Amino acid sequence: TVNNKEYTVVNSQGIPKYDTTITQDTVDAINNRPKASTDLVTSETTASVGDIIQFGEDVGYVSNSNCTTNAGYGYWPPGPDCPTESERTVYLPVEPTPTTEVCENGLSKVGLFVNGSSIYNWGDGMSYNSEGAWQTLAPVAEFYDIDICGGHAANGDYHAHQYTSCLADLVGDNGDQHSPIYGFAADGYPIYGPWESDGVLAVSAWVVRDYSADSATGCDDGERSCALVDQYDISLGTEEVSSGPAFDESVTTLSSNTLTAFNGYYFEDHYWDETLTAQGGVYLDQYNAHYDETRGYHYHITIVEDGDSYKAAFPYIIGTRFAGELEDNSVASCSTDNGSNMGPPP
Repeated sequence: TVNNKEYTVVNSQGIPKYDTTITQDTVDAINNRPKASTDLVTSETTASVGDIIQFGEDVGYVSNSNCTTNAGYGYWPPGPDCPTESERTVYLPVEPTPTTEVCENGLSKVGLFVNGSSIYNWGDGMSYNSEGAWQTLAPVAEFYDIDICGGHAANGDYHAHQYTSCLADLVGDNGDQHSPIYGFAADGYPIYGPWESDGVLAVSAWVVRDYSADSATGCDDGERSCALVDQYDISLGTEEVSSGPAFDESVTTLSSNTLTAFNGYYFEDHYWDETLTAQGGVYLDQYNAHYDETRGYHYHITIVEDGDSYKAAFPYIIGTRFAGELEDNSVASCSTDNGSNMGPPP
């Protein structure tokens, strides 16, 4: 108890203890990297289908030179640091308080998974031409910078920005019922996995803009030449910003991989569609959360079907803002503004 408020204090050390069974998809994903000839010691993974790989075990990558402690050399794609942070202490309010102010979440921790590893938000801190107008999404731009469990480290802190099948396996979530808790956000609200019920996914109400000139979210030239005044209220229209890349333009990531800047690559390509949230049911609110009688108010990790598999769906874990107030001892922080259309959660 701190200042008459009750908290759960979580202390975690080290790195996750994930064991991953290598599938053909895993092998193909590693070997088909665009820079496999330089990202891998022998141009292909040393892991074979059926191998059980412990977290940090060598699978053939050319890793950073700091990969000599904790998780070892060969498990990490070149670029990201290896995890070295040994301890995290996080205070989570037992009874979260719905926020009455706009609280944007930022880089670094926004919560913890149930195994003690860190949760980060959608961003990687980079933007197109470093101009700040078109901010890149970490799960997209860092596609080739994560390990086989969908995570990596920043300043030694192991984290994930999106759904991870390794954590799903750890908590026994196979989509045959409502997902269990995967973690907690810094505001104290629980974060459940992607499933709303047997075979039914929770659905993000954040959608990709239509840039057509006659669209409420579009620009006069149909290109990335304008931004929404408010991604929570498209009735406020658009404003001019530094032009972004064409939707078929190739952009280079921090790890020198080349990706196509498709519509949805950037944060500004998205907006919250309140008409979807208003439908209730599987649709989530602006915070990527909703309420039910069994679990109360809670966030959902979001994914969508992609052929025979799934892919992460923006905003991935929690929304761009916290639904609850952050206490003075919170692991995260926020900046406030005078957002006109946020409203507290139920």
